[in-house]
Amino acid sequence: MAKSKITMKPLRLLLAILALGLVGCNKNETPAKPDTSIKSLGTPPNNEIWFTTNDGRELITLNEEAFGVAIEDISYTDWEYNTIRFAAPLTEIGDGAFDNCRNLFNISLPDSVTRIGEEAFFECVNMECLTLGNGLRECGAYAFDSCYNLHTLYSPAVYCWCNIAFANAEANPAVHSGRFIVNGKAVRSLVIPSQITAISRYAFYELTALSDVTVPSSVTTIGKDAFYGCDGITKVKIEDLGAWCNIAFESETANPLSLAQKLYLADNTELRDLSLIKIENISSRAFINCTSITSLTSDDTLRKVGLEAFRNCTSLTTITLGESITELGERAFMGCSKLSNVTCLATVPPQLKDKYTFAYTDKDIQIAVPSKAYEAYLADPMWSQYADQIVKLQN
Repeated sequence: MAKSKITMKPLRLLLAILALGLVGCNKNETPAKPDTSIKSLGTPPNNEIWFTTNDGRELITLNEEAFGVAIEDISYTDWEYNTIRFAAPLTEIGDGAFDNCRNLFNISLPDSVTRIGEEAFFECVNMECLTLGNGLRECGAYAFDSCYNLHTLYSPAVYCWCNIAFANAEANPAVHSGRFIVNGKAVRSLVIPSQITAISRYAFYELTALSDVTVPSSVTTIGKDAFYGCDGITKVKIEDLGAWCNIAFESETANPLSLAQKLYLADNTELRDLSLIKIENISSRAFINCTSITSLTSDDTLRKVGLEAFRNCTSLTTITLGESITELGERAFMGCSKLSNVTCLATVPPQLKDKYTFAYTDKDIQIAVPSKAYEAYLADPMWSQYADQIVKLQN
């Protein structure tokens, strides 16, 4: 039965804080360097879990009722690994299954496991290696909370990984590993498979080993904080500009570009002059923090620019928006510190969703609008704040 987090978790957190404080008291103690060469135990049959302990003894704790299927046998041997054998195929590692199992060291789960429950590996502080099967689709809240030494993570495929629903950041074992291994190789250049349409929340959370990401045109949604803390990413490559403009990014760090700052097209050229043809909308945060873009031009198809779509594009100097533009989202161009020339061809002033659309741009920014619409821009409650910068387009 799952433990109550209302009564247990505050106590556990207090004990963990006290423990960290005691460790920190010895200033002469050098932390052990993590062993990132630990090998996977392999993929067990669907009715088994393979594991080792760091002390060669039996597991300290194991909640046998958490697996939803009876345990037939737990064998401890002098061989390569030990085995938990079940009476039927195992489909879940239930809530609190290995909770506080402090001598669990290396563990491999079968392909049949589809769910890892809440706090399933909570405070398995000596677990250093985990191998997941290809059937996993859900990890419950705090499943890997306080697994501080989990430095090596084996996954069967990037496709499988993208489909896992993580309840929160601590549900993702990569929070502590900083990397994951696919087909025996640590992933640095991440290529999202073309079958993927959505990348789940927290999917690559704090995978600091990633250096670049390729996003196919099939992706339509990237979940909250999917790339949070991936500070090693320096390059994002996209297959299709139109598809990229339509991706729904749930947060700033759902977009790997917010960290990489450099965007490359399919032919591997860095995007500098952004020309939007036959694109109706630019989604929220689509180009946030992109420092390579120097100019933006759209045809008469573009209607909406989303929230923070170009925030902090610090190399952007000129913008030309077509006559069909109807809306500029909150903080759409805020922080574009070199933006000095904006041309808006719309004869009806597009709606500004807040007063920070052009905040922290060049202090001498000039906004050119059609002569016949000049008075309409000055009369608009939101555009009027730029009255001193608005000028008539020269015919």
